Amino acid sequence: MKGFPVRLALVLAALAFITLFSAFYVVSEGQQALVVRFGQPIRVETEPGLKMEIPFIDTVTWYDTMLHAMEPPTDLIILGDQKRVEIDTYTQFRIADPLRFSQSVQTLEAARSRLIQIVGSSLRRVLGAVTLPALLSTERDAIRGDGTARARLRVGAGDRRQGEPRAGRHRRGRAA
Repeated sequence: MKGFPVRLALVLAALAFITLFSAFYVVSEGQQALVVRFGQPIRVETEPGLKMEIPFIDTVTWYDTMLHAMEPPTDLIILGDQKRVEIDTYTQFRIADPLRFSQSVQTLEAARSRLIQIVGSSLRRVLGAVTLPALLSTERDAIRGDGTARARLRVGAGDRRQGEPRAGRHRRGRAA
């Protein structure tokens, strides 16, 4: 019974150390952090450095600020002159607003899935009004720009720094 107060003091000291240690987190260069308390967003940390949270109450979610690239599967699209072409697309996006991202799509997989739908439907809408000779001519860049602009409008971002996707088509399109 004589060692009980010493053991209790050691356990309490260890718990205090763990609690104090878990109160700090690091936001690295190229990351942003969203701090959530009881399910409600409290703040977004965009500056790198050592930050503090309330242990066991706050939850921190990190988001990369780098460009995320994705290549959806090849689409078979019917052009305005009823020709069929296979189009490979690629999209790049960045999480510019972690709070908005968390509220709308929550995960990178959900964001990728939603962007695949947006880019695909925008591409079908643009190419559905274009003929094969126009697609193979010098109008190709204007058509690509129109498709990219439509996708950006559907995503609802203001400018590239605010998270717009960049969409483009690979040169590998085959007429069927």
